Amino acid sequence: MILRLTQNLNARLKVGPPAVLPLDEDPLLDWSARPFTVGTAGHLLLSNTKSLYCTVLDRVGGEDATRFGERVLDVIRAVLEESGCGRPLAASGRCGSRSVSTDPSRGR
Repeated sequence: MILRLTQNLNARLKVGPPAVLPLDEDPLLDWSARPFTVGTAGHLLLSNTKSLYCTVLDRVGGEDATRFGERVLDVIRAVLEESGCGRPLAASGRCGSRSVSTDPSRGR
């Protein structure tokens, strides 16, 4: 699974230098993440890089990269299962890889 982070989010999570990766061969496994705030609460907009299917992860902040990755994966899995697309996600067997990158060429 590829999770594309903004440069700012990548720096906050301290996950190492950003990498530019091609789209995942399975479009359901390629997502982009962009933080935003409402009042003082931090949230994360998650969008499928290919289809722009979106969901929001609320109360994001102060987490390490591992916990952050687990929460993101859980919310993406839940959204896809509710929409009837969870089966391909589970069948791929690649959900646990948690590849994390930024992709500056896409401005994300």
